[in-house]
Amino acid sequence: MKKFIEKHKWLLGLFIPALILLGVIAYLYSTNRLEYVLSFEWNSLNGSLTNLEAWFLSGSLIIAFISGIFINLFSSILYDILFSNKEGQMLKNSEKIIEGQVSNLGTIAESHKKLDELIKKSNIDSHDIEQYLKNLPLKNGKDEVRTRINEWYQTRKISLEIKELLLVVIASLFVQNEALANEITHFKTVGETDFARVLENIQKHFQGCDAEKIKLEYFSRKEKKEKKNILVLKQSIKATKSLYAFPQTADLYKELILLEPTAENYFQTAYFLKKLDYFDEAASLYQKILKIYQTLALKNPRTYLPDMAITLNNLAILHADRNEFIQAQEKYEEALKIRRELAQENPTTFLPDVAMTLNNLAILQKDNNEFTQVQKKYEEALKIYRDFAQKNPKTYLPDVVITLNNLAILHSDKNEFPQAQEKYKEVLKIQRELANEDSRTYLPDVAMTLNNLAILQKDNNEFLQAQIKYEETLTIYRYLAQENSKTYQSNVAATLNNLAVLQKDNNEFPQAQKKYEEALKIQRELAKENPKMYLPDVAMTLNNLAILQKDNNEFLQAQEKYEEALNIYKYLAQENSRTYLPTVAKILTNLTILHSEKNEFPQAQEKYEEALKIYSELAQKNPQAYETEYAQILVMGVDLFKKNKSNLKIAKDILERYQEVYRAQELLEQISEMEQMQSN
Repeated sequence: MKKFIEKHKWLLGLFIPALILLGVIAYLYSTNRLEYVLSFEWNSLNGSLTNLEAWFLSGSLIIAFISGIFINLFSSILYDILFSNKEGQMLKNSEKIIEGQVSNLGTIAESHKKLDELIKKSNIDSHDIEQYLKNLPLKNGKDEVRTRINEWYQTRKISLEIKELLLVVIASLFVQNEALANEITHFKTVGETDFARVLENIQKHFQGCDAEKIKLEYFSRKEKKEKKNILVLKQSIKATKSLYAFPQTADLYKELILLEPTAENYFQTAYFLKKLDYFDEAASLYQKILKIYQTLALKNPRTYLPDMAITLNNLAILHADRNEFIQAQEKYEEALKIRRELAQENPTTFLPDVAMTLNNLAILQKDNNEFTQVQKKYEEALKIYRDFAQKNPKTYLPDVVITLNNLAILHSDKNEFPQAQEKYKEVLKIQRELANEDSRTYLPDVAMTLNNLAILQKDNNEFLQAQIKYEETLTIYRYLAQENSKTYQSNVAATLNNLAVLQKDNNEFPQAQKKYEEALKIQRELAKENPKMYLPDVAMTLNNLAILQKDNNEFLQAQEKYEEALNIYKYLAQENSRTYLPTVAKILTNLTILHSEKNEFPQAQEKYEEALKIYSELAQKNPQAYETEYAQILVMGVDLFKKNKSNLKIAKDILERYQEVYRAQELLEQISEMEQMQSN
């Protein structure tokens, strides 16, 4: 509909005069004067009108006449009123970018940051960008590229966020293409025609989005030992990197550090390889960089200590990603020590780096349950960011928010609910203020914090407050999903699920069922397009709905849901047994209980035996994680089927090793009661 109106905008201009004329006709008809007009008896009509009626009808006809003359102007005004939303503004901004108004991108660093943010928001794998680019007619110029992207968007092949992302990406491609053209012109001017020809070949392949040919163009010249080959290599890296052709870029980067092993080249290569999850190669390069900077810093600490700290920080992140916590902590602490020293001389430049390192170190220590040290680090980082945010809120308020959020999670993990709630509320207040200025960027953050606060309040039995937060979260995600359903429909479903759990716990079964069913409908649609990502959500909601229906004595519906969930989890466990096999066992346990309550003992025992086998295997592989569940299923077997009573002793021996676990305490009490009944 909107696409049709946009194409035939002039139709909107007819709306005003047509509406006025219809109003005049309706008035004349209701006052029995229409017949004067139809029979052209103007004197009779004029004589029947009061002065007020005459002025009103004359004015209406004049307005209709003027709006008919200026039809295009009124069409545009009406169109803007009807369709003035964030989408229009976003598309205007995107089109400015592609038209070459690169001032919107700011510095190169800012443009990369913007791209990273857009990739995250558009929910796209950055590897897929290369495929989009291959289908764009880059060599035909900006207009054709813009037309193609608009066609994709209008036919809903891409979301609004992906459209904006592609416009920013191709803007950088045209900048890169222009830079190549300037290089070619320069070398032709100075008489380096052979070299200019090589760059022309690279440009041709670049315009055709053929990264493999760009790489081959360099390697075909590799044997010619010329210094200019380094320049060809660097241009090739820029070209393939701009095309998001990661394998070719990685090969070219590795070649660069062989030919020109400088600290800068090592750093760029290591950073790129780390993004591709080539951890070993990246770690090796970072170690080499570190040695270079350590040597240079002995002679010139002011220049090279900041680079050394950055390298240590990146190396720490890499160790943390590989679960090498001791090495990661060692590197973070070394980086922190350097940055504290630098901040003493130049706090304005280096204190934010101190805060960032404190935050990173705190996150690492939290994973090791070192809560006291973690809190100190977060609070010191928060103080630094608050001080800087007073002078520069635009830059540092987001850091204040992140650190407050980290502190809230820490307090929640320590069961310090009042402190956690206080931090979340402060986060929410800041995010609401930021969202007032830039709703598109910060409204999703508002929703996430509302959701976190709702979870906290639910855990603290503040059900009414939790429900209010969940409902506001749901309202925001529904609003966001109108513009970008691909990204936010999953959030709508997740929030519906959370609300349903809350309403079930509050014995509001009809409302809970309604929420589960809506969530399930959304998740089924999402799973059609991306089963790998959304099938687990479908299965989880089916399981939740089955539990609700069982508690509501709707046994047949509950069984259907459990069995569908079980089939999905079994399918998922074929590829990833470590993640999904425990859930298969849980659903089998739920079905065991359901069948036994329906007095279907053969079916109950069949499901029980299957669950018992899985839990036995899981407990052997990972006792600490699964022995309690294994003990529970042993107790269930004795309780339901009145056999294998020796299993009670096995379960008791297991549970006595986990007496600090609340569920183990409950099961030990149950075993004690069962043993008393047996002795009687």
